[in-house]
Amino acid sequence: MSRISVSPLAPFIIEELHFSRADIGLFIAATYLAYLVFGIPGGILVDRFGVRLSNTVGLAVLAVFTILFTSISMFVEGFVIRFIGGLGGGLLFIATTRAIIIWFPREERATMMGFKQSGVPLGGILSGLILPTLAIMYSWRVGFIVMGIFGIVISVFYLFFLREPQTKIAKPSVAISDSIRSILKNRDILLLAIGAIPLAWTEIAGLSFMVLFLTEAHHIPVVTAGFLLALMQVAGAFARIGLGFVSDRLFDGERKSVFLSCCILTGFLSLIIAGMPRGISIWILAIIIFLWGFVALGWAALHLTMMGEFAGAESAGLATGVINLFTTPGIIFGPPLFGYIVDVTGSYALAWSLSGTICFASTLIIGLTREERKRI
Repeated sequence: MSRISVSPLAPFIIEELHFSRADIGLFIAATYLAYLVFGIPGGILVDRFGVRLSNTVGLAVLAVFTILFTSISMFVEGFVIRFIGGLGGGLLFIATTRAIIIWFPREERATMMGFKQSGVPLGGILSGLILPTLAIMYSWRVGFIVMGIFGIVISVFYLFFLREPQTKIAKPSVAISDSIRSILKNRDILLLAIGAIPLAWTEIAGLSFMVLFLTEAHHIPVVTAGFLLALMQVAGAFARIGLGFVSDRLFDGERKSVFLSCCILTGFLSLIIAGMPRGISIWILAIIIFLWGFVALGWAALHLTMMGEFAGAESAGLATGVINLFTTPGIIFGPPLFGYIVDVTGSYALAWSLSGTICFASTLIIGLTREERKRI
């Protein structure tokens, strides 16, 4: 919830603190900038110190700085706090990804990665349903405090009850620099990383600005917009599990075709959203947003599974960190550029059109990967 909490609360933050839409995008980007900076160090730490400690520390840091966000009065303060919280979130992301790769066999891996990744949209569902209501009843700060306290409680649970996977994975036998060099020389990992940049851009920009888009471009009440954001996240949660199951069971572990379908449909649906007329039926709008959420949020589990299988279990943590060096720029620059386009032109249609168009580049790049029998 913390990662995307700024989005449903954006109208309230803008009203009180007078930030621009680009500033809101930069708050989102700050979290992912931390993912970028901490990617390789975080991957090394997870591979060396394991799942339990990494999850505990990562979630605790994220939770504490979520609470501290309530103290901001200037943009710089908010950006720094979101960045430091993102360091914890990045460590948590890498640790949970490595756990799935080494805990589960190939025929179950994408499905379980989908369950793990469904936590992101499920958190978004709760954010869209709860946070705007809390902001109206009390203050936007109350939502951040509640999320932070909840995160601290879960981190304590991790510390005392989470256990390392029973399967023993050998630690990398070569130097870290050699491991990084090996990953960077892997053609398929590089194509997978680069191809995900447009998708990451579109996903996070859409998540970040959906509420503002609906309230400003279509004059939908903020609480209703929050419910539509939640609907979009419901679609993403089902998709991450469902697409993983389809890949595991119906395609016998083949990921590429399902992934490419997500790329193409995300592009088309983004262009449809760009062209939606003001006054469109709320039911049609809800259907389009649901479908967009299904593919634009559903691809992530397949992406992480492919990455882990290309890299191998012993380097899954480091590979997750390295791949973030490529995918995170899309996440970092997507939201503020989306917001900047709207600020300068006053057009959400132009911002959505650009996001949709670049998704077709993902299709071309991912199509070049060679999906053969993986090492694990």
